[in-house]
Amino acid sequence: MRMWVRAWAIVALLALPAHAETDRWPSRPVHIVLTFPPGGPSDLLVRAIAQTLSERVKQPVIVDNRPGGSGLIGNDLVAKAAPDGYMLGLPSCGSMAIVPNLMKLPYDRDRDLKVLTIAARVPEVVVLNPKRVQAATLGELIAYAKAHPGELTFGSTGNGSPVHLVLERMKQVGGVDILHVPYKGAVVALQDILAGQIDMTAADAPGLLPHVQSGALRALAMSDTQRLAALPDVPTFAEAGLPGVEMVNWYAVIAPAGLPAPLTEQIHAALVETLADPGLNRKLGALGLRLVSTSPEEATAFVKSETKKWGDVARAADVHLD
Repeated sequence: MRMWVRAWAIVALLALPAHAETDRWPSRPVHIVLTFPPGGPSDLLVRAIAQTLSERVKQPVIVDNRPGGSGLIGNDLVAKAAPDGYMLGLPSCGSMAIVPNLMKLPYDRDRDLKVLTIAARVPEVVVLNPKRVQAATLGELIAYAKAHPGELTFGSTGNGSPVHLVLERMKQVGGVDILHVPYKGAVVALQDILAGQIDMTAADAPGLLPHVQSGALRALAMSDTQRLAALPDVPTFAEAGLPGVEMVNWYAVIAPAGLPAPLTEQIHAALVETLADPGLNRKLGALGLRLVSTSPEEATAFVKSETKKWGDVARAADVHLD
């Protein structure tokens, strides 16, 4: 009898550290992997979230920028991390829903990653250089493109990027022929449209706001179902007369798939509270970033539905990665 008592005592002691670690998460700094370089809208988003989350959980939350590989480098790092809650990721729809349609992944997205919540919706805002194209509305732009097939140029952030597929969807729905010019990132495309090298581009709102407000660029439409508070005069595609182009960039919080259920609940609760923070929402809302939150189950279903939607557009346009 005493042997059994001692055996159960040993088992209890061995189990204690894991439970204690879960109970007091986080007891050390948490890392959030971002699949983009510093300085862009996504970096601004994750650093603002990290700061508010850090204040809430009373531990440092460190942003780890891991760009490259169409976002797969950062996602792979999270997929192979210890499932202890100390390494999370903030990928966009590009690596989570578009790239899986275009190439083989170094991990199994559905088996190796757990989607904790969708964190933000970021519509792509279509802008033109008014010195190159005399179109005041999306309708006028479509009419011009139909009258001059293949003449207009549209810069994207790369083949297979959300910006590229929004353009392809706009071309499909509008029945127009516009030349796609892929760039290696939003900054270079923005530089070229401001310099008059291309006619149009699209991007997340934060990078475009100052140029739209100054009049250097003209915003014609955005790809969400509702307008942004930061750009109240810019219609959605549906409002501008081109329904069916509702394709929004989004960001999710991910973790290694083996994250235990109790720890998943703790981290999810902290994330939901963070994403609902009024100060954070005011700060990011002014820049055109819309924070949201979902349950892990809703987030997982959303990612799968988005994978099909973006994949359908990519296949119809015969999109391939470089």
